[in-house]
Amino acid sequence: SDIIKSWISDKPLDINRKLTLRRLLRDYEHQLLFGRKAKHAMANGKEMYMFGGVEEHIPKDRDHYLSYKPSTLNWTGLAEFGKEVFEVGGSAERFCFCGYSLHAKLIAMFYNSGLLQIDPEASKEFKMDVLALHVTGGKINIVPTRTLELNGYSMRGFCLDLSVPAYTPVTNKGWDMRVL
Repeated sequence: SDIIKSWISDKPLDINRKLTLRRLLRDYEHQLLFGRKAKHAMANGKEMYMFGGVEEHIPKDRDHYLSYKPSTLNWTGLAEFGKEVFEVGGSAERFCFCGYSLHAKLIAMFYNSGLLQIDPEASKEFKMDVLALHVTGGKINIVPTRTLELNGYSMRGFCLDLSVPAYTPVTNKGWDMRVL
């Protein structure tokens, strides 16, 4: 036990707390993105209410499910795609939550071009480097998320206008779920 103490300074209970918090945050992020609104009766007779996620609230039509048309990732295609994103309406700033694979491709393509820049305000808000891409119609902030990567959205993303509150999770006082 003395050898283990020399490797790391954290106590096992502290490590367990950190890992549990990471798992809780990952589960919460998954629920925010992919959750389905539902009501479920538990074995003890209590009812559990689940709130819907972002994917559930996106209208299932061609105006809201956009596809990047060129076969390869290039600046001309992104400029045209930006026009489609901003034609939906809303503000001139979107946040694109995407998988790690898409994020890596964008970095590889535009890193030295000056077209992809770190947005200091968004980076401060998300506590990570958030890249901004100025396309036709406005600015798209690119936020990579592991949850999308793990759920088959590695080369797709949710492009959201965070200036318009589309929905908020419904919570009731005294219930298990709390948004801090």
